[in-house]
Parts: sequence; structure tokens; C-alpha cells
Amino acid sequence: MTKLWQKKLLQKTKNLQLSLHRPLRIAILGIGSELNADDGGGVLIALRLIVDFDMLEPDNLLAVDCGTVPENFLIPLCRFMPDWVLIIDAGSLDQLPGTIQCESMQNTDAPGFSTHSLPPSVFSEFLIKETGCVIDMLLIQPVSVDFCEPMSNEMNKAIEEVILFLNTLIRSLVDT
Repeated sequence: MTKLWQKKLLQKTKNLQLSLHRPLRIAILGIGSELNADDGGGVLIALRLIVDFDMLEPDNLLAVDCGTVPENFLIPLCRFMPDWVLIIDAGSLDQLPGTIQCESMQNTDAPGFSTHSLPPSVFSEFLIKETGCVIDMLLIQPVSVDFCEPMSNEMNKAIEEVILFLNTLIRSLVDT
């Protein structure tokens, strides 16, 4: 059964590919800190996708472990000129731990949402202005973001679900 977040990403990439009439240039950014329990989920997804993308070898895919400062990667991202950027992070969704949601950037700047230095909307606005890309944010509800705590089983399951889905999605886009 396809979940809502998966449907949103499938529709978004399909529409983008149809409008561009060429393969999408895709950047996936993992944000978070592996030292803070579930906050490292986005980073772990990016690290796995870096390896997976290397095996595909296309020049239109980029996965980046941004740590807690995605703004440090603005110049390489602008050089890459992505059509679509997917930012993956742990986020307070007021849902069950491990819940995955695709959110608009306007919903991600609430106080206490992010442990990162720059609000996601500021980062996104700059990137959109410089590249014309479309940005989606995939958020995973953490159990804990406490320092030096282990990652939860719920986050580990969500990470595997996201990686499996994104690998399938990316392969379908690369093969078209």
C-alpha cells in the first residue's frame, strides 16, 4: 500500500519530469546530528544514498550529508543546479514515532521545530532563487533527540522504509 508521503513524492517527480522533458537533476539532503539519537535519521539516509547513487553513476543525482548546517552546502548545490531537492530530517510532527510526512517549507519554521542554525525556509528560499529548483521536505517523527542516546527502533524502521522507497523512485526516474 502506497502511503501519502510516497504518493506526494511520486506525483511531484512525475510532474517535474513531464514538464522538463529530460531526466531530473535530483539532490537529496540529509540533515541532523548522529550524536542526538533520532536526529541523525536524515544523515544516515543520505549516507546510504551516497553509496547507492555511486553505483548508479549518473551525473544527475546528488546525495549530501549536510549535518546540522545545510547552508554550508549552498555553493555545491548551486553548482549542481538541481531541478528537485528533497530535504530529509527528523521533525516534530505531533505523530507517532517513526511517522514519515512530506511537508511544505512553510510548515517547518515553527519555534522548536529545528535544531539547526538557519530556518529551513531561509535556506530553501536562497536555493530556489539561485537554481529555480522545487524543494520538498521529508520529516520523520523522532522518539528522542537527546545527546548521546541511541537511535530508536522506530527511526531505524523509518530510515529503511525511506531508503527503499527513494531507491525505487530514483531508479525509475534514471531509467526513463
